[in-house]
Amino acid sequence: MVEIRQRFHEELRTLEGEVQQTGAQARLLLDKALGALPGGDLERCETVIKGDDEVDALYLEVERRILHLFALQTPVASDLRLLTALLHINLHLERIGDQAVNLAKITMAADGLPQNPTVLHDLAEMGAVALRMVGAAMEALAGRDLALARQLPELDDPIDALNRGMLAKVLAVSDDKAMLSGGSGCMWCRVNSSGSATTRSTSASRWPFWSPGSSASSPTPRIPRSNTPKLVELRAVTQAEQH
Repeated sequence: MVEIRQRFHEELRTLEGEVQQTGAQARLLLDKALGALPGGDLERCETVIKGDDEVDALYLEVERRILHLFALQTPVASDLRLLTALLHINLHLERIGDQAVNLAKITMAADGLPQNPTVLHDLAEMGAVALRMVGAAMEALAGRDLALARQLPELDDPIDALNRGMLAKVLAVSDDKAMLSGGSGCMWCRVNSSGSATTRSTSASRWPFWSPGSSASSPTPRIPRSNTPKLVELRAVTQAEQH
C-alpha cells in the first residue's frame, strides 16, 4: 500500500512538472506573437501557429493522465484539490497558446496596413504585463505562494485600463480608412492580449481553492484566417482607392 502511494505522489510531481512545461511553452508563444506584431513578422507568426501543436499535445497528455489518476487512485483531501487545480490550470495554459495563435493570425491579416504608433505602444505595454503575469502565476504554482497568486487580479488592472482606452484611440483615426483597418486588427490584438492575462489571473485564483483550509470554461477557439473578412475587405478597399 505504501509503495502504491509513493508511486502516486511521484506521478503527481511529474504531472506538475509537465504543467510547468506547458506554461513555459505557452508563455514563449505569447512572447513571440507579441514580438511579431510591431514589424509584421510573418515568419515568426507561422512559427507561433506551428508551435501551438506542442502546447496542445502537452495539454491533452496532462489531461489524460489526470483523469487516469482520478479513475485508479480515487484521490482525496489535498491530493484531490491539487489534481483538480492542475486540471483547471492545464486548461487555461492551453487557452494562452490559442490566444497567441490568434494574435499571430491577426498580425498576418493586417500585413501591409499602416500602423498607429500609439496603439502599438499600448499593445506592447499590455503584452509585457501579460507576460509578467504568466511568469508570476507559474511561480505561485511552483512555490505554493498564495499571497503571490492573490496579487494577480491587481496586476491585471493596468491591462484592463489600457483595454478600455483602446477603442477611443482606434476611432480617433476613423477618417483614415487604411489606418482604421490596421486599428481594427489592433482591437483584436488587445482582446487576445487582455484575454491571456485574464486567463492567468483565473488560473492563479485556483490556489486558494487548492490550499488546505481554504468552472472551467472550454479552450479558446483559434481564429481561422477566413474569420477576419472585414479587416481583409477594408484593406482591399483602401488599396483600390490608393490606385
